Amino acid sequence: MHSVDDARFVEFEQSHTERIGQIVAPPMLMEALSLAALCAVQSGWAERGWQSLGWLLLVIIWGSTFFVQVPIHNALVRGKDASLIDRLVHTNWIRTVAWTMRGAIALIYVHCAMF
Repeated sequence: MHSVDDARFVEFEQSHTERIGQIVAPPMLMEALSLAALCAVQSGWAERGWQSLGWLLLVIIWGSTFFVQVPIHNALVRGKDASLIDRLVHTNWIRTVAWTMRGAIALIYVHCAMF
């Protein structure tokens, strides 16, 4: 985003937010639905702990998305702002860490299902 020309930035940001929404919304919805389905079929105490952590991480991801990143993108649609771009990059680490942890939980589930 820093390398996008100032004169074209608004057009770039509008296009980016439209396209990225179409890309990430279906997997995010599937993630929530698959977690709900998993909770419906597994009820052991160990599974409940992992499911609770999964839900907490999902709430963090969605909360960060809708209450931090989306407002920043909405502000960037009005014009290029280097400090907002930096804030967007830094706050994306919230989701990166949470999604990485959710990936680890998924691997634990796969491992447990296999053995």
